[in-house]
Amino acid sequence: MLNPRQLTLFQAIAMTGSISGAARQLGISQPAASNMLGRLEETVGFVLFKRMKGKLEITPEGATLLIEVTHALDVLNTLEIRVDQLAKLECGMLTVGALGWVSMGVLPYVISEFMREHPGINVSLQTHASTKVIDAVLAGHFDIGVVETPSPTPSLRITPFQVNLIAVLPNKSDLFELETLTPQHLSGLPLVTLDRRHATTQRLVQNFNLVGAECNIVAESHLFSPALIMCQEGVGIAIVAEHTAKQHQIESHRLKKLSPLIPFPISVITARYRPRSRISHAFERYLMQYMENISIRC
Repeated sequence: MLNPRQLTLFQAIAMTGSISGAARQLGISQPAASNMLGRLEETVGFVLFKRMKGKLEITPEGATLLIEVTHALDVLNTLEIRVDQLAKLECGMLTVGALGWVSMGVLPYVISEFMREHPGINVSLQTHASTKVIDAVLAGHFDIGVVETPSPTPSLRITPFQVNLIAVLPNKSDLFELETLTPQHLSGLPLVTLDRRHATTQRLVQNFNLVGAECNIVAESHLFSPALIMCQEGVGIAIVAEHTAKQHQIESHRLKKLSPLIPFPISVITARYRPRSRISHAFERYLMQYMENISIRC
């Protein structure tokens, strides 16, 4: 059976024109090189070199074999390089799925940091509703996902976090002096929130109803960023994630805590019964560290 070391010696002899030259190139003794060439000729069943006028000359059969050997060694060298790259996380593909505001406001920063550390990795960021991200993770289409916290299921690894929403005041407001806003402070004032059917908006309305305050929602958005833009334009007070507000460089005096708190539960998810790449594990460590910094671990 052919082995790469014998083939490398064969190629070296053809290039140098001598066994001694090939031996020096490969860092082995001349007797060892002669023995290796003899075993290779026994294996292939024909003579590879003949001595002509004191020099080794490749035979026609050897010349034909050399073409294939050169190609095979090139392929093997490429394979070795790729194996090394995989081991060092210098190549590969990662697909990440997330709900809208995480995909826009969190993951671009995590992915950028990860790719700076591992520049050979290709990353695909997909934005979908949480239910679609969960299905894609379970099907193996996404390596990792960030979603609104789902119900526990044996098929998913779920690491929950919690982001508390805040109020962002327009450029002109009578509430700048307050550090924390209650439903009484906000009663009747125009609010910009997530969709009315969203759990956080329902929680907001419930907090108002409990104290008899008027929850005056004048605009809704599926994402936090449009809500912030509408707030900037004077439409109303935006109820958003603090992290998103800071990324929009909103002045600190316009950011107000809410009481009672309005939590937004999110989770990092992976498929429990599917094999995961080393890239996926490495990226998850980056993501977890980032999430720890912007949220509360549940």
